[in-house]
Order: sequence, then C-alpha cells, then structure tokens
Amino acid sequence: MKVSGYIITKNNGRSLKWALESVYKYLDEIIIVDSGSTDNTVEIAKQYTDKIYFNEFKDFSDQRNFAIKKCTGDWIFTMDADEVMGENFFEFKKYLKKSYRAILFPRYNLVSLNPIIHIKTTYHYSDWQARVFKNDGYCYYVYPVHHQLKGCKPRLKVPNINIFHLHWLMYGYDDRKKRGEYYDKFEQGSSFKEYY
Repeated sequence: MKVSGYIITKNNGRSLKWALESVYKYLDEIIIVDSGSTDNTVEIAKQYTDKIYFNEFKDFSDQRNFAIKKCTGDWIFTMDADEVMGENFFEFKKYLKKSYRAILFPRYNLVSLNPIIHIKTTYHYSDWQARVFKNDGYCYYVYPVHHQLKGCKPRLKVPNINIFHLHWLMYGYDDRKKRGEYYDKFEQGSSFKEYY
C-alpha cells in the first residue's frame, strides 16, 4: 500500500527539516503545499520532494483539502511543519490493513527540554490527532482554523506513536498572542486563549 504524506507550510524554515527528517523514510510520496513563504522553507522542501505546490491561503481546511487532492497514495499521512514524529512512527503501517478509516496519535506540546516540566490540562491532553486516513475521496476537512477531518470513521487510537509539537519551544508569548489574533480574524473565538 502506498502512503502519501503532506505538510502545509508558510515560513517554516526553522522547523521543516526536523519534521521531514522524522518521516520521509516511511512515506512513498511527499507533498508540500506552500502559501507564499519568504524564508528558506521551499528550499528545504526541495531536498525531500519535487512535489511542491503553491496555493493561496484562504483558511486551514482549504489548504489541507487542496493537499489531499495532490496525494496519489492509498493512505494519507499529515503533520504540521512545527512537529516531529516519535522514533516508532514506522509502526503505523501495521495498522493499515485493519478495518479502520483513520488512525489517531497523541500530540504532546513541548514547552521545555527539561523533563520535569510539563503541562497537563483539559486544553492540552489528551490531544488526539487524526493523522493517517484513507485516500478514497470521502475524507475532507471542515472549519477555517481548528480544522477537523470528516468522513473518517471508524477510527483507531494508537497511544504508542507520538507527535511532538515544537512551537512552544521555538516561540514566546508575543508570537502566540499574534497567532491567536490571526486565528480570530478567520473565526471569532478560535484563538483558544487557554491553549495558547
């Protein structure tokens, strides 16, 4: 079974290489959908794939639905450009022959490299993410900011394959505040102040 992977990007030069390094060996195809990066994002992406597409940003679901249409695999894997997959990511393939339409992994928001520090609130955990799903034309995203995958049930939760979110390590409060304000322009109340 062929697995396509996609990432949507814009100015993710600080983290994209880490993201791609954690997954590229296990994917048959990598799709990058960029919305106008002005840093070295596209140059980094070219080291891993020649399937790089520009799509003018309307909202997050639109970007992801555009990416789905570019994927040719039987299954689709997706991650954000500021995430890395855990070292046992390769194990996801053993679940593809099951009768599920999507596979979910837990995401951990790293706030420090100090192993003693962690955040555990209802806003942060359990942060299950649908990241592998069948590419049969029935799965699609809705909502402009905090997109959700539809058409993907039944779903399987796999707790031993982890996503590590790096945004909090790379950026401070001012950046998170700007991000929240940006999200609210698309959908009022989507900034989730408790989360950011």
